[in-house]
Amino acid sequence: MTNPSNMPIEEKIKAAAKSVEPAHEFSEELWQQMTQKKEIQRKKSRSWFTKPFQTASLALALLALVIVIVGPQKVVTAFSQLLGYLPGSGFVENDESTLYLSQPVTSEQDGITLTVDQIVADKNQVVVSYHFSNLTQGTNACVYDNNTLQLPNGKTRLPIGGGIDGTTAQIYYQPLSEGVKSFSLVVAAQTPDCQGPQSWNVALSLGALPAGVTLAPVTEGEEVNISASTASSESAEAAQVQFSIDRIAETDDSYVIAGHASSTNPDWKDILIHFDSIRVSDANGKTIAIEPADNDVNGSGTFAFKIAKGDFAAPLTIQFQSATVTAQVSTNNTFSFDAGDQPGVDQSWSIQQTLSLAGHDVTVESVRAWHDDTASTKAQTVTGYAIDLKTDKNVEAVLFQGSSSSMNGIGSSSSLFPNENGSIKIETTFPEGVPTGVVTFTADRIVFTLDGAWSMQWNPQK
Repeated sequence: MTNPSNMPIEEKIKAAAKSVEPAHEFSEELWQQMTQKKEIQRKKSRSWFTKPFQTASLALALLALVIVIVGPQKVVTAFSQLLGYLPGSGFVENDESTLYLSQPVTSEQDGITLTVDQIVADKNQVVVSYHFSNLTQGTNACVYDNNTLQLPNGKTRLPIGGGIDGTTAQIYYQPLSEGVKSFSLVVAAQTPDCQGPQSWNVALSLGALPAGVTLAPVTEGEEVNISASTASSESAEAAQVQFSIDRIAETDDSYVIAGHASSTNPDWKDILIHFDSIRVSDANGKTIAIEPADNDVNGSGTFAFKIAKGDFAAPLTIQFQSATVTAQVSTNNTFSFDAGDQPGVDQSWSIQQTLSLAGHDVTVESVRAWHDDTASTKAQTVTGYAIDLKTDKNVEAVLFQGSSSSMNGIGSSSSLFPNENGSIKIETTFPEGVPTGVVTFTADRIVFTLDGAWSMQWNPQK
């Protein structure tokens, strides 16, 4: 099984490394994270870009010094005074250096219109929001999932967060260099069956906050009147996850609540909070409707949602019914098989070996040699191995690294199909050549759903 929207872009990133900001090492790390999360969500209709952690050793050292001198709460209060909320873009720094698009900009090709609705560029990031009109849907639809910023110095910025949902997109990039107020947004389709324009190039200029536009106030730190999270589940795993509300914005008609989940388990490398796992009720038990917020929630453990102002009894109870955890596992979880010198397409090997991964038993039932037509046009060429797993219903994915007796450290990409009644299929592809001889797969990470029903209470300030 293949999907054109999942075509590998590793070589494109490598080829562009010298002309792209950020640097080559960042591109490599970004590729690894994009591959893992995008492929895990293969069956979903949305296309997401994951936002990697950013390291700034000097800045962190200076911040730590400030906190020691003046105290953490004063630092939080100072930062909250610099934050505002702009519907459509989310939380932004509220100072003179932040740049905005003064009005929507449109570009038309073949009866299709691309409208750049909003851009905000502060010291942390650039947020670009756009949508298409009259874009054909269905079999021949164009998926414009290649989004870059072309800077005046000729360099290119890659996405670090955000996503595409149908005909709308909100993409995040690294912040602009000082003095840069213009660039071009380049949006291109990578699907071969696209029947519309292959690419768009829109020149954009930014300036001060447009007249008539105001930023909503934001509350942070101890000023957020909310209780600590507690888990209704008695499991040891649930106790290792805590939820926090970081900031709350108040607009004319709603509250926007943003926070994060964290874990005390050092092997849990990432936590994902799904919007549909969040429930809110008032003091009388009435269910309060929530909506997704405009804030970027692609960072590890982050979440954001919106509550319309209305007649409800305080305090509100916020409940998180589950979390998706990505855990690192020990390197001794391996299985091997002898593929021979020239494995054939659909040749299979029975494994029947059970691995214990982060408290979950995962049985490797069999491996089959397969052909991926996005990796080779020769139908009888083996391009990778499909792995059939049997496990419990909470396991979403297992990520493997492959090697063989003749090749070590082989790079690969994986496509995963959702867990159906405990059965998971993983299709690995090796662009640099399929491993042969004695092939060994090592489990690297496991992704699983953790049920906990964590809850906290919030008293809106009226």
